[in-house]
Amino acid sequence: MKRFFLMFLFCLVNYSAFAADPLRDYLQEQTRYWGVEKTMSTADLDMLVELKRKADLPGLNQEERTKAYTDLFHFVQKLRGIPEGRVPGAMAAMYWSDGASFMPPALPSAKPRQLGNFKKRGSGKVPMILIPDIGSDWSVFDSFMQRNQTQFTFYALTLPGFSGTNPPPRPERLDFGKMKWWNNAADAVLDLMAREKMDRPVILGHQAGAYIAMKLALQHPERIRGAIVLNGLLSAVIPGMPQNATISERVSFVNRLAPAELFPYPTPEKYFQVMMQNASWFCKNKERQEYIARLMTVGAARVWWNYFAELATTDLTAEIKNLKVPMLVLPSIHDHDSPGFESSRVTLDQWASLEPSKGSLPITIVRMEDCRAYATEDQPAKLDEVIRQWTTTFKSRS
Repeated sequence: MKRFFLMFLFCLVNYSAFAADPLRDYLQEQTRYWGVEKTMSTADLDMLVELKRKADLPGLNQEERTKAYTDLFHFVQKLRGIPEGRVPGAMAAMYWSDGASFMPPALPSAKPRQLGNFKKRGSGKVPMILIPDIGSDWSVFDSFMQRNQTQFTFYALTLPGFSGTNPPPRPERLDFGKMKWWNNAADAVLDLMAREKMDRPVILGHQAGAYIAMKLALQHPERIRGAIVLNGLLSAVIPGMPQNATISERVSFVNRLAPAELFPYPTPEKYFQVMMQNASWFCKNKERQEYIARLMTVGAARVWWNYFAELATTDLTAEIKNLKVPMLVLPSIHDHDSPGFESSRVTLDQWASLEPSKGSLPITIVRMEDCRAYATEDQPAKLDEVIRQWTTTFKSRS
C-alpha cells in the first residue's frame, strides 16, 4: 500500500508539473484555434513547445533568432497542412525583445457591438462620425474637430482593442473571411447612431477605417448622408497575392499565412522602435510621427493583425458600383521623400478603375497632393476646404 501511494504521489507531482506549463497550455489552445488539435500528436505538441522556447531564448544573435523562428513557423505550417511558402522568421526576430514574455498576456474581451470609446465635439447641424485607422484612436482627429466644430457635430471613435481598450472576443476558429471584428465594429457604429439619435450622419473613415464608411454607405444608404474615404483602398494590397484575386482566393491566402500567435510579444519600447522605422510614412512633422507611433504601440500587435488580416480578405470594387449616397474620396499623393511615394500610386489605380462609371456614380475624387498617410497632419487647410465644399453640394433627401 505504501509503495502504491508513493507511486501515485510521484505521478501526481509529475502530472502537475506538466500541466502547469503556461506556454504549453497557451500553445495547445492555439492549436484548437488553428483547427489542428485533433490531427497532431503529443510529440507534435512537445516539438512545438520546444521550438517556441528555442526561438525566444535570450542571447541569440539576429541570424540565430531568425533561423529559430523560421524553423518554428515551418513546423506549424506543416501541422496545418501548408508546408509551402515563405515564413516571416526575420520579421518575428525583429520584434523580439529581452525581458519579454514567451506569450502575450491574456486580454479581457469587450462586449459584442461595443466601441473602444468615442468623443463628441462640436455644435454644427451636420453630424459626422470619424473612424481612425487601425492602431490609432479618436485623438488623431482632435485638431480637425477643433477647426470645424461650428459646421459639424463630431463623434470620433476608437475601435475596440486600441488605445488601451479591450478587443472583441477572438473567434473559436481561425477564419479571417468571416470578418467577425469588422462586422462587430460596423454594428457598434450603427448602435451609436441609434443611441445618439443621429440624423443621417456623414461617415469619415481614415485608411482601414474607410472600410466601415464605405460598407455602411453601401448597406444602409437610407441612414447615411454621405461617406468620406480618407486615403482608403477598395482592397488591401498584400505581397504575393494578385490584386485581381477573388474574395475566396483572398480568404484562402490570408488564412494560410503563418499564425501571428507565434510572434514574440515585444516590450512597449521595442514595439515603438519597430514602428518608428516607418514613422516617416505617417506625416512630415517628426514630433507628430513620434506621437502616432506611440499611439499605435499602446495596443497589442496581435490586435492590429486580426483587424488587418480580416480586412485583407475584402474587395469592394464590385460593390462600390452600387453606391447610392455621395462619396468623397481623398487619396494621399506622397511626396518624393516619403517611403510611401511608390505605394500611393496603388490607391490612385484602384479608384481610377471606376473611371468608366464615374459619371453614373456619386463619387468625387480629390487628390491630396504632397501629403503622406495622414492628411489631417500634412494638408489640414485643404482637407477642411474640400470637405466644406463637398458638404454644400448635398441635396436634401427624404
